[in-house]
Amino acid sequence: MCWFLAMLSVAAAFAQNNAIIAHAEGGILDLRHADFSSKSYSLRGTWNYYPGLLLKEDELSSHKAQKIVYPALWNREDKLNHGATGVATYSVTILLPKETPRLAFRVPDAFSSYNLYSNGVLISSNGFPAYEKELATPFWETRTVNVNQSGTLRLVLQIANFWHYKGGPYKDITLGERQAMYLDRNRSHALDLLLAGCLFMGGLFFLGLFIFGTQDKAILYFSLFCIVY
Repeated sequence: MCWFLAMLSVAAAFAQNNAIIAHAEGGILDLRHADFSSKSYSLRGTWNYYPGLLLKEDELSSHKAQKIVYPALWNREDKLNHGATGVATYSVTILLPKETPRLAFRVPDAFSSYNLYSNGVLISSNGFPAYEKELATPFWETRTVNVNQSGTLRLVLQIANFWHYKGGPYKDITLGERQAMYLDRNRSHALDLLLAGCLFMGGLFFLGLFIFGTQDKAILYFSLFCIVY
């Protein structure tokens, strides 16, 4: 049991995001002095927030934005005054150095669907956000997408949730050097396979222990949980 838990702990530790936290202020994130050659940056801080609206970049100026801390679940942050269900739009302007290597975003899932635009171009999506549940589609997947623009990036994030008891963004978007970001993605996939293999082999081990050993039902339930998880 100890070696099994140790393997899971080591794999989980390697899967952690080691990006530097970059804080936006007033909807602007200044990364003009960032070193993208060896570092990646988590995009946190104060973003523009438009509750109840699904807006594109050219529509933002027609609406007054609130300033809120990103990321934050709608129903866990009192300042948002927002339940778990509904729609909202976030925006932030990212100032990049004049010269950068090729970059990529790691975009996590959000509860429960989103569209992410960069300078008016849709670069990532999960499901389909819409004002009505019948028109929207939920989906959960972390994506790595290329940044094909330079200078200033204007991100617009539309989120809709009608299904989950949590709503809104809960993980950071990360920006970094493209090759390193895809390497992190592949490493994460490899760790997922390692964890799945550990769980499956552990499940078989404890199933054999139940069949040929004490036949304790707790061991049987644990083995079945590991195999089907």
